[in-house]
Amino acid sequence: MKLCFYFLLAEYSNSWTNAFSSQKTISSTTRVTTNLHATASTTRLKRVSSLQDWAKQVEIKTGSGLSIDQSGFGGLGLLVTKEIAGDSLLLTVPSDVALSVESPGDGPNDRAVLDLVEDRKALLSAPWYVQFSLYLHYLDKVTSKRSSGIDMQSWIDALPRSFDTPIHWPEEAQKELQYDHLVESVTRQESKWRNFYKTIQDNASSSLKGYSFDDFVWGCECARSRAFSGAF
Repeated sequence: MKLCFYFLLAEYSNSWTNAFSSQKTISSTTRVTTNLHATASTTRLKRVSSLQDWAKQVEIKTGSGLSIDQSGFGGLGLLVTKEIAGDSLLLTVPSDVALSVESPGDGPNDRAVLDLVEDRKALLSAPWYVQFSLYLHYLDKVTSKRSSGIDMQSWIDALPRSFDTPIHWPEEAQKELQYDHLVESVTRQESKWRNFYKTIQDNASSSLKGYSFDDFVWGCECARSRAFSGAF
């Protein structure tokens, strides 16, 4: 099964990635200006502009009535500027821009990622999101350029740099949930992820020097919140 990790959520095709086709009419959205939007930092606005320019450069295309922008409530995504009819194409992404992992199988579609470990089998046998974590670390810390020559820096810069999921909460905050099953699930998740991280570290090449557990978790959470799976 090939699990694909795409810019703004996309489905895989041989030459083009058709990201969204609307199944019903989408009403236009009025852009809301909030204090967050009005006081957005210069750095944030530069990242938005950079992402827009990069999308054009790599030939990511949006349908009529949509734009890649920052919403009035913060966050980056597709904004609807007018009513969109059902079955309209919303977004296309060239397949050579998409990041993908074939699991089980050949792993990341950029073979340079496999050089981050001494034993490739250790990475290829890991879950898809572990492989993606290494993939993102490669683009974020080693080089933003894919083997295909595409520079992913603007896209990497647009990813969230932190998450507020329960795995990051202190024990006292987790207990405040008063939901033992969830707390136990978070404990199991952290234990499982630390074991995966140790396996990667035990087989790490010199390129993974400084790769922390926090780096590993960041990559896993980016992947698990932004990846699609399917037998493409």
